[in-house]
Amino acid sequence: MLNNTKQSATTANDDMMMFELTADFGDNVLTVDLCNKDSMDTWVNDQGQITHDLAVQMQKLTVDNLDITDQIKQHMTYLTCDSELANTYGYMHKNGRLTMQFQCPVFYYLRNSALVEQTS
Repeated sequence: MLNNTKQSATTANDDMMMFELTADFGDNVLTVDLCNKDSMDTWVNDQGQITHDLAVQMQKLTVDNLDITDQIKQHMTYLTCDSELANTYGYMHKNGRLTMQFQCPVFYYLRNSALVEQTS
């Protein structure tokens, strides 16, 4: 969802989905929900090792043709269905919600992120 509006994938296959969204001027919130994973989606061999697993991974996020993937992955929040707040940098391994907040135009976001990093 972008700013609480459901979005549809522009391209989808078995292991990847792409979305093209139009963000608003100012603050935006992008959320990704994983809500259909169940025990049958994780395969474990006789040695107890996971051999197959359903997960969602954000690979790339561009805004105004600028790649902000690395900057935004540091500031994502991932709240699992177990109310666990996990820092997974865009990798969802349990049902839950991944939330990303950013600003448009994107140079505001990049400038503000750089200022926060300088004061930390």
